[in-house]
Parts: sequence; C-alpha cells; structure tokens
Amino acid sequence: MAMAVAAYRATSTSRQFAAIINKKGIQILKRISACAYSKGIVNNSSSSGTQLFEVSGHRGFLPAVNPPLHLSHPQFSPWEETLHDLPKLLVAFDHGQKLRQTIEKLPPFSYQQLLEGGDSEIWRGMLVLSFIAHAYVWGAPSPVSVLPSKLAVPFCKVSSCLDMPPVLTYATYNLLNWRVLDENSAIELGNIVCLHNFYGGLDEEWFRLVHVDIEAKAGIGLKALVDAHDAIAQQDVAQVHSSLTKMAHTLKMMQKTLSQMGEKCDPHIYYHRIRKFMSGWRGNPALPNGMFYEGVWSDSKFFYGETGAQSSIIPAFDAALGVTHATGPLSDYLQVMRLHMPLSHRSYIQQIENGPSIRLFVSAHLSELGECYDTCLTELFRFRALHMKYASAYITQPGKKSQKEEKGTGGTDFIPYLLQNATTTKEHLIKANDV
Repeated sequence: MAMAVAAYRATSTSRQFAAIINKKGIQILKRISACAYSKGIVNNSSSSGTQLFEVSGHRGFLPAVNPPLHLSHPQFSPWEETLHDLPKLLVAFDHGQKLRQTIEKLPPFSYQQLLEGGDSEIWRGMLVLSFIAHAYVWGAPSPVSVLPSKLAVPFCKVSSCLDMPPVLTYATYNLLNWRVLDENSAIELGNIVCLHNFYGGLDEEWFRLVHVDIEAKAGIGLKALVDAHDAIAQQDVAQVHSSLTKMAHTLKMMQKTLSQMGEKCDPHIYYHRIRKFMSGWRGNPALPNGMFYEGVWSDSKFFYGETGAQSSIIPAFDAALGVTHATGPLSDYLQVMRLHMPLSHRSYIQQIENGPSIRLFVSAHLSELGECYDTCLTELFRFRALHMKYASAYITQPGKKSQKEEKGTGGTDFIPYLLQNATTTKEHLIKANDV
C-alpha cells in the first residue's frame, strides 16, 4: 500500500515543483497543513482565522464558509470570464480548436497574487485552473495530450501549494462549486445551485448538487463519530450508543439524497455529455501516454480524474467503524485517492484511524452496543450498494449500448471495486443478534 502511494506521489508536484514555490508559498502550505482535531472539527492551529476546509458537524467536509464566487484581484477577470463562459464557448466552438485558441490567448495567471489572498483565494484559483484545463483537454471530439505552459505552469504551482495533483478533483468539481439561494435555509437540494459547469444544463447541475447535499448531510454523522471517541475515553456506553444511532441515521439520509439522482439527471446525458470532463489521464485509454505539462516537466505525467472515491465521507466512516480493506489493488487505490483530498480532510481521517477503536469497545459491550453498531455497518453497506447500482445504470449500461467497456472517471474497473467495497463492509458485521 505504501509503495503504491509513494509511486503515485512521485508523479505529483509537491516535491518536484518545490523549486519554483517561494518561501511565502511554503509558509502558506504549512499553515493550511497545520490542523488540530477536536470535537468533530479540524481547526487551524494558527491565529490567522478560519481556514476554508475545516471539518464541522454543521457542514461536514464542505467549506467552513460559502465557497468564494470569484478571485478578488481584477487581473484575474479574463480567466473568471472564460470560466463563466465555458458552456457558451463549448457550444460555439464545438470542434474545440477555437476554444483552445481562446484559452491560449488569456493573459498570464499570476501565482504571486493568489498568495496575497490566502487559503480561499488559492483554492478558488485551483477551481478556475482545473475547470479551464479540463475544458481545454476534453472540449473537442479528440482530447489533447499537452497542456500549454499558459495553463500548465500556474496549475502546477497552485496545486503544489495545496499539496494536490494538477488535475480536476472532487474538491474543485463539487465541494467548492455551489452557492445557496437562501442564506437562512439549509445546504440541500432546492436551495443550492452550481457556480460553474462545462456544457451546463439541468442534468449536470443536478448530478453535482446531489453530491453537495450528501456532503452537508454527512456533518452530523462526522460529529457523532468523534463524540463516540470522546465517550470511549470516558467509558460512556450510553453516549457511544447515541453516537452510533446518529451515524446510522446520517447514512440513511445520505441514501435518501442519492436515491434522488434519477429525478433530474438522465443516464444517457450523463454518459455522453457530463462524465468526459471529469476524466483524468491515468488508466484512461483516450490518453494512454498521459499528459505533458509544458514548461513544468520533461516527461508526461499520469493523474487520476475526479471521482466520488475522493470524497472523505466513506473513508471516515470506514476508519471509525473499523472497516479495513485487504491489501491489494483496491486498498492501494483508496489510499492514492486520499492524495486528491484537501490536507485537512486527510488529517481528519488519519486522526480517526489513530483514535480509540469503536469496534473493540462495542465488542466489549456487545449486549448494549452490538445491534446499533451492526445497524451502522448495514447502512454503510446499503449506501455502497446504492452507489454501485447508479454506477451500473449511468456508466456500464450506456457503455454496453455504445459497445464500450468503460472505466470510471477515476481510471478503474469500477464495478469490481465497488462490489468488493460493499462485500468487505458486510463482512465486518458482528452479528450481535446471533451471539
């Protein structure tokens, strides 16, 4: 597992690109990385104020404050305007060449200016660059395998500062890409809209917003699993029972939201118009030689695309409930996906893994806790099974109609992986009722 992660990291920017990050950039990276773990919230250990990707019981892994709507400095206006116009440009320049020329004519993207704005500005810059980069690559019948230096250099600089790969990720595609209509109402379907799209339209918006709603609903469960750790330290069986009950309820609510996917997102439209822009250049037959980042590296690089496996919710529940995946390609892949998560999210999951074992505590109090623990695992299994059902309906079945053997946007043969995930979850049931 460690070797697989190290091998993937060797293609990332965090070390190889360090030479062109100045001291100020390194300080910001350290500030963003420095997270404390307490009461269900990952807090910034510095005194500079709230960081964008703190983890809370109110918002879960969504940003601690509403995502920034634009970069503050006017010199970024041409880039913001291009991002805003992507759906129009993709329609007008259907064959892609004029779209690519338009992007190539943008003024230089000033990395230094981003640093002045801090965490939110850097993440906003990451969103802008990742959307435009993926439109450049996939916004034509045939993808390109070279990112021009106009895009590649700032993209790699910004991603390196955040310790993220220079590719579209779940964080920029979903977590940062929404706003509420009514500030006094909940972050949920009916009150959220996307900030940016590729082709746009009802189906693309809905696909993304379902994920945002799920992330928001997860917050109560994330707070509960940390409360369970605190209760174990106090040997408080009743509080652990309460926390497990909240976790199970959270997983049920997540399923309810996911089950709404088909209401406004059609599988045919998803397969043919939405998913290609999420694709990366690792394990992708459309780009077998990876991506050449002009002005950055002397050889091509391979990065996985945006995928739900980069959400931190399920890894956090796995860590809390003691669900371990056998060593092999799947566990290696899941570890690599963590490199696509914001640093504070990785820290949160690691702290959960290093915390007291809920599973062992349940085993020591089986008559009081066994049933509600198994209920949590059952709901986690049901969420994974439902996700697998939608993956088949939205990717496998349309792929068969197009006579293609499809991989997921994350570059995997996803159905065997999803099935193994679900099976492993079920295998961890204590089956308290049978004892």
